[in-house]
Amino acid sequence: MNNPEFLLVLKRREIDLVILDDSFNDFCLKIIEDLKVPFVYFSSSTGYPWVFNSMGASQELSSVPSRFTGYDSTMNFKQRIFNTLAGLGAQILRSFIVIPAIDAYTKKDFPSARSISDIEKDASLYFLSSQWATTWPRSVPPTVIQLGPLHIRPPQTLPQAMDRFIREFEKDGFILFTLGSIPSSKFMPKKYVQTFVKVFSRIPQRVIWKWDDSSEIPENLSANVLLVDWLPQQDLLGHSAIRLFITHGGFLGMQEALYHSVPLLALPFGTDQYLNSAKVRKEGCGLHLDWDNLDEATLFTSITSIINNSSFKDNTRRLSLLMHEEFLKGQDTAVNWIEHVIRFNGTKHLKPTSQNIPFYQLYLLDVGLFLVVISFIIVFVTANMVRFIIWCLLASFYKFKTTPSYKSNLKKIT
Repeated sequence: MNNPEFLLVLKRREIDLVILDDSFNDFCLKIIEDLKVPFVYFSSSTGYPWVFNSMGASQELSSVPSRFTGYDSTMNFKQRIFNTLAGLGAQILRSFIVIPAIDAYTKKDFPSARSISDIEKDASLYFLSSQWATTWPRSVPPTVIQLGPLHIRPPQTLPQAMDRFIREFEKDGFILFTLGSIPSSKFMPKKYVQTFVKVFSRIPQRVIWKWDDSSEIPENLSANVLLVDWLPQQDLLGHSAIRLFITHGGFLGMQEALYHSVPLLALPFGTDQYLNSAKVRKEGCGLHLDWDNLDEATLFTSITSIINNSSFKDNTRRLSLLMHEEFLKGQDTAVNWIEHVIRFNGTKHLKPTSQNIPFYQLYLLDVGLFLVVISFIIVFVTANMVRFIIWCLLASFYKFKTTPSYKSNLKKIT
């Protein structure tokens, strides 16, 4: 709020709509409310549970794994317990600790603004750069729009040196190995580096390895490995000679690989990478390895299994076909919806009532409790009535046995 250029933007009010990334930008909601314009959430991954909740989408924790777990959609009882605790726990932590802290911090600049928990419910749309082919299907209201991977494009010509390296052994193909930009390979412990070096020396495929530290080259590196500090990832994934993508499990890279029908070997570090890896494993498009259990034998077996087993390639082709089955391009869908929001000043006509009702009403906890109490009362009353009737019958029978006529008749019989 101390930036003169930004303050000038706020003063001019020449804004029709705000598109807000859903990754921990909650403080911006106070600014949006001050501007009095519609806003749209955008997620470059599978979305956060609190944003889905603010849009009125059901949690479906029994079949939709939390991004904080590595489960797939088929969870046993223990996994469903942990999935519920992880999913709801993160939202409770945010609601009672994070949001109040941000509200208090921004109060000096926006003293009359509502709480972030109230403002976020005014979001007109929630754009997701995903498709059901690459994430877990779930029920969503009409204001949650899947655009698909907006960044994917057809492959282009590779740099000459890289293309020449691939074509020298094009028959066996090549493997692409990158751990993304944040968990860089240069931070990998040396024992893991040597594990990869040894395994790569045993396979016939060429390997293009994204390595960021040119000052420290791994020891005993075989001739079939090319180290690069930058690589055209989409162009390599779209190359006809690629056989495998070894990745940390980032969502964008996973989408690119599946779009181009490339099997994956995922070694996730955190965030949604475990969730993405679980999807790859569940769909039969690749395998998932834990760093704690990584050794030469396991890595070699995983790589050769994926390359030599055609089912992995077949399954990636199946998902690739689903991703290509677009009725309307994601960019066109986004533009159409944004124009719709501006034209009608929001999407109140599309929002479900469930967005604003309490948790206990949304999941019918009050109704369930009422029915349980009524059922208990009915069972209790019925049981006591039966007990009373039996008691009356027994009492009548005992009274009859003690009458003089009953005793007289009993003596005659005996």
